[in-house]
Amino acid sequence: WNEAAFSFKKECVVAGIPGFDVTLGAWVPGDIHSYVVKNGAPTEAYDASDHVAIIRAGTPSYTFYLMNSGESVLTVDRPWVEVANPAVTINVSGDALTPGPLDQKAKSLVLDFACEERCKTDVIVYLRVSAGTVAYGFRKDCKPLTVHKQEADTPHEVMRQAERITNRDGASNRLSSILLGVVLGASATLLYNNFFASPQAKGYQKAKMGD
Repeated sequence: WNEAAFSFKKECVVAGIPGFDVTLGAWVPGDIHSYVVKNGAPTEAYDASDHVAIIRAGTPSYTFYLMNSGESVLTVDRPWVEVANPAVTINVSGDALTPGPLDQKAKSLVLDFACEERCKTDVIVYLRVSAGTVAYGFRKDCKPLTVHKQEADTPHEVMRQAERITNRDGASNRLSSILLGVVLGASATLLYNNFFASPQAKGYQKAKMGD
């Protein structure tokens, strides 16, 4: 007989954690439609196993906000994300990646989507809280996009796009100014050489060009 051994770690998703909330960017206290998770339980639209929430293809990034609206002491660990379709990759960033206590000051969880092709995928987000693990899900519609065609759904993304456009346009304006200066300088030099330069100077330039 050959013996084999293996081990695993079991993550248990809890039914609820009083005070633990995950909200959208346009959060309205008490409005259930602006919550992803309320008191540690996902809302109907973001149920991990039967979600109907959709992040549309024109949204390359989305931000969720974690907070503690209760009186219990809560701490959060580093979250992780599962993506069903390998054609979609997600970069996770934000304050929520730093383990620590959670209070009424929201911590951001930013998901940046990269799509290799037009497709759809289910996404499950797992949040480790001191009282247990909470999971919520949504569907992401994807298509490869350029920066010019990307559209944002949240104020956070509108601000990020504005910064990208400002930086891009600023660089373009500086390059245009440099090119314009070069053209004007060359034109002035040519005009001077044709009308004011001495014959010797003109002959020297022609000889150099001929060589």
